[in-house]
Amino acid sequence: MNKILPIFLLSIFIFINGCDTQPPVSPEETSYVAGKIYVNYNIEFGAQSGNANKVVLVEDFANVSCQPCVQSDQIIERFARESYGPSKISVIKFATNFPSPVDPFYRLNQPACDYWMNFYNIQSAPTIIIDGLNSITGTDSTTIKAGIDSRLQVNPPASITLNHSFVDSAYIVNVNINFFSGGGINLNNVVLHTVIAQKEVDFDSPPGSNGETKFFYVMRTMLPSFNGIALDTVSQSGNVTLTEEGNISSLWDMSRINTVVFLQDNSTKEIYQSGSTY
Repeated sequence: MNKILPIFLLSIFIFINGCDTQPPVSPEETSYVAGKIYVNYNIEFGAQSGNANKVVLVEDFANVSCQPCVQSDQIIERFARESYGPSKISVIKFATNFPSPVDPFYRLNQPACDYWMNFYNIQSAPTIIIDGLNSITGTDSTTIKAGIDSRLQVNPPASITLNHSFVDSAYIVNVNINFFSGGGINLNNVVLHTVIAQKEVDFDSPPGSNGETKFFYVMRTMLPSFNGIALDTVSQSGNVTLTEEGNISSLWDMSRINTVVFLQDNSTKEIYQSGSTY
């Protein structure tokens, strides 16, 4: 009897752990370098006064095994495509490690995802962050819309315009940023962030337990890293030109790759302006 009990308990342990479900194996698991990214920045400090249209940044924190994230994805996609468009909002989706720590988007970009979850103290998925300031439940479309509309009324201290092109195996992005004189912000607190994102990612079968196979505005990489470029490290007078480089992953659908650029105050977390190639 004493010999049978340990064997019985071991059998239960193996059975329970063997029933731990994993997402289907997908091409997101392996990759190789398929080309180069070149981002060229032209930054003008205080040479002009004027106004620019505010472009609000919507950051979506979600997980492939989060059931409410299905509704959140639909809300954000509808706002981005129909209600506002790229002239009014930019969108980035960051993966969380909950409820599933094996979300393929999280596993591919764990350092960046962890950084942004900690930066905003993300405790649940889906969570929507509007311009770095407003944290909203991802399924609350009314509050999300109100947050976007409120931020659209803000006069930004800078303009951001960008374009992109594909030359052979290279993805080239040109970014122009103009800081208006008298913008009233402390540039020493401002960080310039650049996100390479895929507008749509499709799977043959759901990579998680919520049944979704199509995901929008997925963060693929950040240049030069998730830390961005602190403006207190560059000259803040006249024109400044910078270039950052990165690698293209074989996992990406380059026909759907876009770039989002935004200016954020690291102390208050406010995002002053954004722009995208969507």
